[in-house]
Amino acid sequence: MNRTPLIFAVSKENTVGMERRKAWRTGLVLDVWYEGDGALGETHISDLSVTGAYIETRTPMPVGTTLKLIFALPDGQVVETAATVMHSQRGQGMGIHFTSLSPEQTNHIRQFIRA
Repeated sequence: MNRTPLIFAVSKENTVGMERRKAWRTGLVLDVWYEGDGALGETHISDLSVTGAYIETRTPMPVGTTLKLIFALPDGQVVETAATVMHSQRGQGMGIHFTSLSPEQTNHIRQFIRA
């Protein structure tokens, strides 16, 4: 995890099918470890918000899969949380929704998004 993160904040309101994103997001690139449905993976988060993230992987999990995630923010703060796969793109990645972030974790992530 000796990667220098690129941080930029954008406000997106995308319409993908019926999905409407209103959370601030960042193009921060972070290493992530995930586990779910009998699989383990180590890859990268390329899009992060306080509600979820996009995980780059050639073998994404199916929609609805519950995952355990571990990733470190640029200041070294480790975030461990559960998430649900909301969309999956074979060969590209998966969009996930955080389901167990504490208020402290949410606020800590927010600091990097609005930096």
